[in-house]
Amino acid sequence: MEEERGLSFGEILKIIFKRVWWLLGATALCLIAVVLITQLWYNKKVQYFSVSYELVYPDSESGRYPDNSYLLAADCISFGTLNDIKNGKYSPDNPEEFKSIDVDKMLKKDGISISETVTRTADDGIKRTYTLTVIADYFSSNTQAANFLRTVASYPVYRVNEIIASNEYGKYFSIFDKAETYADKIDALLRQKQYLEEKYNSFVIYGSEVEANSAALHNIFTETQRQSLEASLTANYYVVNAEEYLANSDTRIAALNKKISDNNAIISELEKKRDESVTTNPDGGASAASVRLNDQGIITSPYDYEIALLTKENGVMLNEIADIEATKDAIGKYSQEGTAAYGQWKKFESQLNGYRAELEEATAALKKVSTDIYKNNSRVIFSVNSIKTQGGINAVIAAILGALIGLLVTSFIIAIIDVPRYKRKMLAQATAENAENKVSEEENAEVKE
Repeated sequence: MEEERGLSFGEILKIIFKRVWWLLGATALCLIAVVLITQLWYNKKVQYFSVSYELVYPDSESGRYPDNSYLLAADCISFGTLNDIKNGKYSPDNPEEFKSIDVDKMLKKDGISISETVTRTADDGIKRTYTLTVIADYFSSNTQAANFLRTVASYPVYRVNEIIASNEYGKYFSIFDKAETYADKIDALLRQKQYLEEKYNSFVIYGSEVEANSAALHNIFTETQRQSLEASLTANYYVVNAEEYLANSDTRIAALNKKISDNNAIISELEKKRDESVTTNPDGGASAASVRLNDQGIITSPYDYEIALLTKENGVMLNEIADIEATKDAIGKYSQEGTAAYGQWKKFESQLNGYRAELEEATAALKKVSTDIYKNNSRVIFSVNSIKTQGGINAVIAAILGALIGLLVTSFIIAIIDVPRYKRKMLAQATAENAENKVSEEENAEVKE
């Protein structure tokens, strides 16, 4: 019986390559399958997109928005922000682009993150760099992912322009309208002008329009004009609502007189206690427990301080009563239409309202300039133009791995099937050859005999 012999590596390769088309076809299928699995499934689970960028807008170094609230990186990836982006708030040209993104799951699974790095620049300024990272599994395509990341990165710029558009530039005008005295109205106009001046000073680097508007503002509601209004107000006792003032004046005077009377009664009691508390020492001096030095170094009793305060308060109230009486008298003069006093009062009001109108025009000009400045100088600067893709398996590497896996697996299967068949065939051939040789030998032996 013939013994089965082993096969050489060359013989095995020869067996495998007899099915070369099977080998190539199976390898190609495996290559395609591995590439598809890695790119369409595996990579989406482990691959992520990232982008680094800077935010630039007026006063961005402060890390605050124009309304002085802090720019927090975490706000850029809050549910509210991401949901607004998903619903197309910041992509009006294509509002449905991000509808398929599950931002709720993205946040719950920590599928998105953002980091902030603050560094000093060469000119001792502050540079803020942000890095945004998102798992690839939440997107239907790389294009959708890239657009989503850019929109999230741009959120603070959108927010800046929203704040500027809704900013209440004329907040002191509402104070002016509600003011119950002309003094408060004048103060409101002054504060409005100071606010405009501060804003223009912060925009001074942004061009000639800012300089021109700032120069024009300098000539509106000048210090001389303000002082003239205040002098006229002091001299003429103008009030905003004369009828209401007159109706309340007697009640106010009565209340002040009552308070003065009460204070005088308290002063009398204090003076009595002071006189009773003064004692004499054996050496002729006042008791140390009942006296002290005032600011001029004169010995006084502890009650004198309280008496002085009440006396001063009474003096203030007496002056207020005098002002009320003078105002009542003045109202009687300038409230009569056709009189010179009435004409001066209306001229005062006309001047005051005219200054307000001028400041309103200046405020509208500031709003336009401010809106343009922020619109033209607010942007995102990306470190690179393309979105980085990290993690996962590269398509070329996946193809090579797929080809190797296909080649090895197919070769192994072919070997399992064909090697035993080849061995049986070789064994049968060897057995037949041995039988022929034996017959031939027997025939040769018979011939010799």
